[in-house]
Amino acid sequence: MTRGTTTNQKISACNARGVKTWHSKSGFTIVADVNGTGGYLTSTNSVKYFDDFSSYTPGQPPASYLLRGASGAAPMIEEVGGTGPAFRLLGFPQISNQYWDSWALKDGLTLLAPYVVTVKLNFQTSGDRGGLTIAWNDTNWDRIDIQPNIFWQNIEFRITYTGPIPSSPVVTGPGLPRGSIPMQVGTNYWLRVVAISKGPGQGKVIVYWSTDGTHFTSIVTATGLADLSGLTGMGTAGPNLPHAYFDDFQVK
Repeated sequence: MTRGTTTNQKISACNARGVKTWHSKSGFTIVADVNGTGGYLTSTNSVKYFDDFSSYTPGQPPASYLLRGASGAAPMIEEVGGTGPAFRLLGFPQISNQYWDSWALKDGLTLLAPYVVTVKLNFQTSGDRGGLTIAWNDTNWDRIDIQPNIFWQNIEFRITYTGPIPSSPVVTGPGLPRGSIPMQVGTNYWLRVVAISKGPGQGKVIVYWSTDGTHFTSIVTATGLADLSGLTGMGTAGPNLPHAYFDDFQVK
């Protein structure tokens, strides 16, 4: 790789200015978020996986995804606004008065930090929450769920970890208090999760939010995370699962 100059452009993947850049011959760019411990490396444009759900059969779960959680809340491919591949989205059903979880996790794509996961989501009903899941361990369902709550208008950051790595997670940010993230039914939003790590128990996740898919704002930061490796995907949860659409699921 060839090292470039320091750039003053704000890099959304690491939410920083003054980052160092390295450019490979393939065109991929690596940026280092400079800090007192040597910096975090994050790829900004090397796409590992992208899915717009256009290739799947409507009325069926998406092939190549693991479905976990309540069988009565399994996601299906829906055609919205027309017929044909361009109108297909991943839809999770509305389920009332059942404290359930439902996930669709990309099978065979085990991630190791650093990585960036982005998805477009649209709540069709009010209810509870839906969003991204990372660090999924299918043996014991260890995971990190990062889910906007359409009812409480905030981000819920939930950690489930039963492994042996000592950790002391700290979760902060302006998106955590109820009422902090305005959301409306039937509106597109984009959720992005940046995962970086300096070793076991030293994982860091930054959550970004966008209303246009271009401009992202950092709203939650979690540090001291045990293990960020595992599968990733989408899901809904809570006592009243919202009907939610997901599209343009991307992993870098």
